[in-house]
Amino acid sequence: MDTSQVRVAVIGGGPQGLCTLKNLLEEGFDATLFEQRGCIGGLWAYTDDPNVTTVLESTLANISKYKNCFADFPTKDEDPVYLNQKQFLRYLQDYVQIFRLGEKIQLNTVVLEVISPHKDDQEEKYSSFDKVIIATGGKIIHSSRFKKPQEFRDLDVMVVGFANTAADISTELVGHAKKGYVSHRRGIYAFPRLVNGKPIDLIASRRFATIAGTMAAIAPIRSLSIQDRRIDRTSKSCSKLDPAWNFRPAPSRSTNRVMVSDTFIPRLADGSIKSVANLTQIIDKNTVELADGSNISVDCIIFCTGYARDPPLVTGIEEPIPSSNAQDNAKNHLQLLCEVADLESMAIAQIWKGAYQMLTESQMNREIDAHHRWVNAALGDEPAAAVKVVQEAKWRAWLNDAAGTNVNEKLGVDSPHVMRLFDGRRRKWDGARDAIIRANHDVEERYGKRTSGKKNT
Repeated sequence: MDTSQVRVAVIGGGPQGLCTLKNLLEEGFDATLFEQRGCIGGLWAYTDDPNVTTVLESTLANISKYKNCFADFPTKDEDPVYLNQKQFLRYLQDYVQIFRLGEKIQLNTVVLEVISPHKDDQEEKYSSFDKVIIATGGKIIHSSRFKKPQEFRDLDVMVVGFANTAADISTELVGHAKKGYVSHRRGIYAFPRLVNGKPIDLIASRRFATIAGTMAAIAPIRSLSIQDRRIDRTSKSCSKLDPAWNFRPAPSRSTNRVMVSDTFIPRLADGSIKSVANLTQIIDKNTVELADGSNISVDCIIFCTGYARDPPLVTGIEEPIPSSNAQDNAKNHLQLLCEVADLESMAIAQIWKGAYQMLTESQMNREIDAHHRWVNAALGDEPAAAVKVVQEAKWRAWLNDAAGTNVNEKLGVDSPHVMRLFDGRRRKWDGARDAIIRANHDVEERYGKRTSGKKNT
C-alpha cells in the first residue's frame, strides 16, 4: 500500500492528536492536524477564557513522568516526577519541535463537519481526506468554566461530583470560598500520588500486569472481584477514611477511574470541605435539597459530573450514545495520557497501512458477543450502561499486536519506551533501552529499589 497517497485529517492539537500526527507521518501518510486555537496543547494550554475548556493553572499531572510520556520522547531528567500545567505544555511543545510537526499543523482552523463522501451535499466540502482521526476530547459542561478560585471568594459553594475534577476544584476553593461542599451519590477509590513511597503508577510491574491479565482471561468475573479488593485494601492503607465521607461502597475500578489527589482527603479531615449526600433538586435561588432530605444554602453550584463522549463533527456518520447514559460512558480503562495515545495511534497507522490483518466481520461479531456477555455478567449491577468499558489486559495486548511492538512476545520493564524497544512493524527507537534504564535508575535514586510489596517504613 502506498501510504503517501492516503490523506489523513487529525482533528485536535492535544497529546493524542500530536502523537497521532507523528506516528502517521512516520508511516508515510499524508497527514495534517487541524487545531481551532492558536496554539497546541489541548486541555493543557491554559487560558482565562471561560468558553475554552482547559486544566487549571495549578493542575498537577496524576500520572508520573515515567509513564506519562511518549514511547520515543522521554521527559527531561531535571523534570519533577509529576509535571504541572506549564511543564507538561512545554513537553508537548518540545515534542512538536523535535519531530518537526509544525509544518503539518494548521492552527486557528475550525473543522465544522466531517461528512461521508456519499452524502448529497458532498460538493460543500473544502478538503477531501481518506481517513480522519478525532482527538478533540469531550465537552465539559459546567466545571469547564471554572478558572480562578478568587471568583468565588466568600461564597458558599457546592461541587457536585466525586472524581478528580471535583477533588481539584474543591481543594482550589479552600481559602477562597466561605464554605465548601462536595455532593456525590457514589463512593470512589482514592489515592495520593505516592503510595508506599513511590509513584502510584509504578506499583504494579509489567510482570504483575501480565499475571493479572492471564487471570482475567481464565476467570474474568473472579479477577474483577480480586482486583477491586486489592484496590480497596491499598486505598484504605493510604488514608484514614471517615465513614461520614461516604467513600464506600465504591463502584468497580473496571468502570470508574480512581481519584488521585494529595490534598482532597486532608481538606475533608480538617473540615475545609464537607462531604454531603447527592443533590436531588434546587428549591430556590439559594437552597438545595439532598438525597438524605436535608437542605443546604449555597451561593454557587459547580457540576463536575462528567461529559458526553459522542465524537464531534461526525453526527451523520456515527450513531450517538443515548443521552441518558452519555455522562457516565467515558473511556474507563487506565488512561495514561501519552502512553495510551501513542500506542493507539501506532496501531491505527499499522492497520491503515495494511500491515495488520483485522478479523473478519463474523469474527468481530463473535468477539463483540463475547464482550457483551462479559459486561452483562461483570457489570450488570452498575447504575449506568458501560458502553465503552474494555477488558484492560486483553485490549492492551491487542493494541501491542496491531502496532507491532513485539512487547507481547518479549516481557519487559513497564515503561512507555518499551513500545519502541524491539524490532517490529512500527519504527524502532535506538534510545529506548537507555531511556528505560535511565528511568529505572531515577526511580531507585528517588524512592529506593522495588520491594516485594511491603510498605516502606
